[in-house]
Amino acid sequence: MLKRMVLITLSILLMVGGNGCMRKKSYTREEREQLVLDKLQEKYDEEFEITGFVGSNWAYSYDSIYAKPKERDSEEGFSVWGTQKDDGTYSIKDGYYGLWIEDEYEAFVNTLIEQVYDEFVAFTAIDCNILAEGLTKDTKINEIYDVAKQSEVRSFMDSTTIIFIKESDNQNVNEKTEEIAKLLAENKLVGDVSITEIYDNKYNEIKKMSRTELRNFNKNYSTNEIVYDHEEYYPE
Repeated sequence: MLKRMVLITLSILLMVGGNGCMRKKSYTREEREQLVLDKLQEKYDEEFEITGFVGSNWAYSYDSIYAKPKERDSEEGFSVWGTQKDDGTYSIKDGYYGLWIEDEYEAFVNTLIEQVYDEFVAFTAIDCNILAEGLTKDTKINEIYDVAKQSEVRSFMDSTTIIFIKESDNQNVNEKTEEIAKLLAENKLVGDVSITEIYDNKYNEIKKMSRTELRNFNKNYSTNEIVYDHEEYYPE
């Protein structure tokens, strides 16, 4: 009887010890931040810094981490989701692609606008969803839409292009806005486009503005704004 009790006790101890070995790793905040930095550097071949961290809680099962590229001349950052998985790994999803592609995207958009307007000022802002894992540094601009079509997450990247023209150049502005929208759609660029007419005597001030200033520009400079969502031209 005593021998049997010893065997049962030993079996229980082995089971408890075995379960302890199977317990998943719990990462510290510092370890999670480093995992994010390593993943981002590997993915984009850039160095980043962490600017904020909000740990998972009862409302959200993931860590909300905020980061920005070290070398990029921008105050804009982006979000990263980090999730502790049951198998002990740490899943990382980021929304950096929108910032990464923004300059190239805007330059390409401007080549299309040049087919319609000789003189203009424009900027393109990109909003990239955190779940846009299909978008990497190898994704070409005209591939973004197709990647989105293949994903379960619809519209995970959007853009807003704002074009500023002189008030004196506003002939057929509605038709020209639609023409630009069609050019964007033909090249599978996602988002919307708007044309804002600027008083002629204020136009030079607009030309001197930075991207940030254009983004927040004073509406008193303008006389009219026409917005055209070109997604209706997308192929099914």
